[in-house]
Amino acid sequence: MGYKDSFEFADPALSGTAYMSFALLEKQFGTEYLQRLRDNGITKGHGSGQVIDDTANGTVNACLGVDYITFGKIDKGAKVKLVYPQELVMIPSPVAIFKNCNNPDAAKKFVDYLLSQEAQQKIADAGTVPVRKDVTMPDKYNLPTPEEALAKGIKINYSEILPKKDEAIRNYSELFR
Repeated sequence: MGYKDSFEFADPALSGTAYMSFALLEKQFGTEYLQRLRDNGITKGHGSGQVIDDTANGTVNACLGVDYITFGKIDKGAKVKLVYPQELVMIPSPVAIFKNCNNPDAAKKFVDYLLSQEAQQKIADAGTVPVRKDVTMPDKYNLPTPEEALAKGIKINYSEILPKKDEAIRNYSELFR
């Protein structure tokens, strides 16, 4: 089974995860790599869940998938498998407290909870890499540990790429039709 003309990714204009994935791949491997993907017949689907559905139903042989979305579909019977490559496309799920929010104390408590061992265990149990080292990793997902994710994850300065998001999405949309 090959991947020529049978690999799909979510539309970066519809999926922030797809946008960040392409930004990470471009940073790690260069624009030429993205052009080679295009030349190999990679296709643009719609959202992150749809490309996994297309892989599960045989429309394509593989896709660039989001961990918890993929595992959620596997848990519901989808016949796909998530494989982690050597260079991990790890995208953090940010959380922030707005400077002028109405209740900063409650917001801080919520962020503290999200970073707690209890909440991070729920995150791991749902099929996403936690940030804490004291979380039990569920065997069924074969997740990388937080340490492995940091070591193997493609490094990028988010402050540099986020202001260029609209331009990058236009470029990706022109490259992949």
